[in-house]
Amino acid sequence: MSNSQENYFSYSLNAPLSEKQESLTASRRFESKVSDSLENLTLSSRITQTEFVNVLKTGDVTINDRDNEEDNLTNTRLNFKRVDLPGGDNTILALSTSSGTLQFSSTTFSVNENGTLVQPITINRVGGSVGAITVPVQLRNPAGTATPGTDYTNNFPITVSFANGETSKTVSIPIVQDSLVEFNETINIQLGTPTGGATLGTQTTATYTILDDDPSIFSNFSSITINDVGAASLYPSSINVSGLTGLITKVTVTLRNMSHSFPDDVDILLVGPNGQKTLLMSDAGGEGDINGVNLTFNQTAAASLSDLGQISTGIYKPTDFVTGDTFAAPAPAGPYSANLEVFNNTNPNGTWRLYVVDDTIGDDGIIAGGWQLGIQTQPIINTPSISINDIRITEGNIETKNATFTVTLSGASNSNITVMYGTANGTALAGSDYTNTSGTLTFTPGQTSKTVSVPIIGDKTVEPSETFFVNLTSPTNATIADATGQGTIFNNDTTIQFSRPSFTSTEGGSPTTVTITRLGRLADPSTVQYYISNGTAIAGQDFTPTSLTTVTFNAGEKNKTISLSPINDTLAEPTEFAFLQLKYPTNGRLGSQNVALWNIRDNDSSTNIAGTTNLISQSSEPLLASYEPLNVLDNIATSANFFV
Repeated sequence: MSNSQENYFSYSLNAPLSEKQESLTASRRFESKVSDSLENLTLSSRITQTEFVNVLKTGDVTINDRDNEEDNLTNTRLNFKRVDLPGGDNTILALSTSSGTLQFSSTTFSVNENGTLVQPITINRVGGSVGAITVPVQLRNPAGTATPGTDYTNNFPITVSFANGETSKTVSIPIVQDSLVEFNETINIQLGTPTGGATLGTQTTATYTILDDDPSIFSNFSSITINDVGAASLYPSSINVSGLTGLITKVTVTLRNMSHSFPDDVDILLVGPNGQKTLLMSDAGGEGDINGVNLTFNQTAAASLSDLGQISTGIYKPTDFVTGDTFAAPAPAGPYSANLEVFNNTNPNGTWRLYVVDDTIGDDGIIAGGWQLGIQTQPIINTPSISINDIRITEGNIETKNATFTVTLSGASNSNITVMYGTANGTALAGSDYTNTSGTLTFTPGQTSKTVSVPIIGDKTVEPSETFFVNLTSPTNATIADATGQGTIFNNDTTIQFSRPSFTSTEGGSPTTVTITRLGRLADPSTVQYYISNGTAIAGQDFTPTSLTTVTFNAGEKNKTISLSPINDTLAEPTEFAFLQLKYPTNGRLGSQNVALWNIRDNDSSTNIAGTTNLISQSSEPLLASYEPLNVLDNIATSANFFV
């Protein structure tokens, strides 16, 4: 006797995935086949067990697999991707086996010289994330303006590892801080050959910019005489700043060789080129003489000036002990803060002004060496936004035409920008009204416009206008301002309606010709039925009762006519009316003018009538609940409001 066991595994979904569903249950069927042999007789049995796991539309999920031999549970990560089936009615989740494509998220990245990241180097893994992979980051030739070992640690190549399922990694390059005032410097990098089955995408090179954080120094060496009371002799003392790029990140101010017999009297105000202002010192230092000190004001300094203690050379926070200081024009009016960060994120270029006053009589001084500005900036990083427009298109018959959407950036970028797009059903359905379309748009530096084309499927089916959508998702280096473009498909097939809203007959007169017209496609035959229902004119008294009557349009025919004659009687009565109604079209649909008024003018007398009449239909057909005649002219109602 022998015994053996085989294990079988399969994965499936419990239902198609609709547009609005966020997740489904995937089932894993574990089936064991057990065989027993006894004296040449084989007995087999199957044991089936189903396990379930929640699966998002797109993403990874970890499930438990059984080892084939020992039936132990092990963790297995499955990567699912969304797949739309032809016809647009069903969506499935399919296993993705791709290791993915690797590329930089941008063409440029940046870091401050002190190591603070501005735009970290980012590598994206797209199109799949199955398995562990690596990719080296290497120096390009030329390597850039930064010097290895002096400006950064040369640890290239840098191996970047992605675990199974990881889709994004950042890369660190150690930066060397120095005290030199220098231009921003660059490191040129590239991606090498990846492992694990991954491939390289389009953006395989980038530039890493080291932003110098040593301040640019601007000086005015003219001495500032602090008079016994009031404004100083240079009021203001000015420094013109030019040639800086980006926005301010830090401002420092140094007063050189300052002396005063009672520093508590001195108030100093700094005003930037954009109008921001801050006190540097006010009511500090008490009565202790200062002689030839150098005072540097830095918002990140460890200490402020002393209120009453001796002031000595050093680095201090801006200090104000008493509020309510005033400065004579042309200095700007208060109130004033004591905070150098008011200048951050403003343009540094322009004229900076230093206003110095002594607010109490009896003491004077001088800033003999003038003053200097230290300004740090960083580049302006603009993140554009992405929008998509709405479009309208007329449906074809049997041909296919493209609905073209335009995707735009709010402004040009110096980085590659990508965004994913995909269609979604509205009242229009993928597979029957349009072809499901998806993909990724890439804006290279300087580009601001891209198009998405969606094939529209023409037909001869008469239907109302329909809508579908193109959705934008997953942007890189940009935000999304308008994520959805609506496409409206206008039907160009046949509509059938009366040529006019009203027709008029006279008792005893010639028959009235009523025209029924076709609009749109005329290449095929169509039919429509009409009937006459009571208004104030009554079937059998004012006109001959009519059952549903068919009107046939041959291919190419636009108009058909019917003749109507009222019953001639001898009663003196006002002009009356009945309703002409179209029903049940074939190979076409009813247009907006599918009901018309038939006015019957009396030939016995003339009576003016206008007003409102409430009706209950005497016809076997569903008819009107109310009627409100309008525009009665010469006893003839030329239009009406009515409600079916």
